[in-house]
Amino acid sequence: MKPFEWRGKSVKIPKLSGEDAFNLLEDLKERIDFEVRKHEIQEVELKKPGILRSGHVKIKTIMGKEYKVGIVAGCKEEYEYLKETLQELCSEKIKIK
Repeated sequence: MKPFEWRGKSVKIPKLSGEDAFNLLEDLKERIDFEVRKHEIQEVELKKPGILRSGHVKIKTIMGKEYKVGIVAGCKEEYEYLKETLQELCSEKIKIK
């Protein structure tokens, strides 16, 4: 996984622990655009980014709402990490393109 830039430092998210992990989560909470609870998910579409094209995560809810988050072109390691995380969360609802 490529490093994540946070507070001027280059870190890998899985390696954070203790106070740094808590602070990162607090910072991320301020940037939330939407929130979907696990029981509200109908389907998660995951499209892998290529070298020159972006990918995405599209979340469809049981209420019919749809949220789409882009994945920057060339971010294959981040895509794989996201895919593994989503498979642990809701493997029966994932559709990979």
